[in-house]
Amino acid sequence: PLQAELTDQVALSEIAGEYEPAVFSIHALNALIGVSASASNLVFNANTINAENIDIRTVRAMPRRVPLVAQYVISPTLLEKRASVDIAQDTTQQYWVTVFVPPGTPVGTYTGTLTVSSQGNPDHQMDLTLEVLDIPLQPQGTLHGMYYMPRDLATGGAPTLPAARLNADMINMREHGMQTIFISWPPTSTSQMIGQNLVFDVSSQNDVRDACLTAGFEAVIFNTTIDE
Repeated sequence: PLQAELTDQVALSEIAGEYEPAVFSIHALNALIGVSASASNLVFNANTINAENIDIRTVRAMPRRVPLVAQYVISPTLLEKRASVDIAQDTTQQYWVTVFVPPGTPVGTYTGTLTVSSQGNPDHQMDLTLEVLDIPLQPQGTLHGMYYMPRDLATGGAPTLPAARLNADMINMREHGMQTIFISWPPTSTSQMIGQNLVFDVSSQNDVRDACLTAGFEAVIFNTTIDE
């Protein structure tokens, strides 16, 4: 950025019930150790948006393969929830701030602060301004969802995620405007022949089903896997 573009204010606007991101960056003139960022509550008159609705993550750039070419490029890849980071001299660290405005939040301009701390240096504060707009969200009229795999792929056998994790993931997607979900590779169901009938036991999918219902997904697509 040009010198004239540098600012100590992060400002954004959104509607009640929405998530909205903003970014800021720290350029280290000297090496910085143990850098952390936190947010205060946002206040407008007697109304408050608690800091727990503000999520701050660091952006990690990683080598990414260029398709069909034996080359790599460094590009932003991960948003990491880290307690602190070290920033080398003459290096820029980007931060991603997501603010959720709870439904029913009164319209107005809310103000607070973002505080950046590091070892051996005084805290640095930036103004955080949020304008809650008087615009109602309209029904979408169509279903929006995404593929979701309810398994822990980092564990041998890829077991089903715990019920608490399933519920948290489903509610998170619902809050972000999705009304459906495509369950890719759900827990395996078993089958057996009883007389002339092939009977399926899908009780292994109960936790996934319950998580969908808890989040309010009424139309769900299951890519069901049956044992062989």
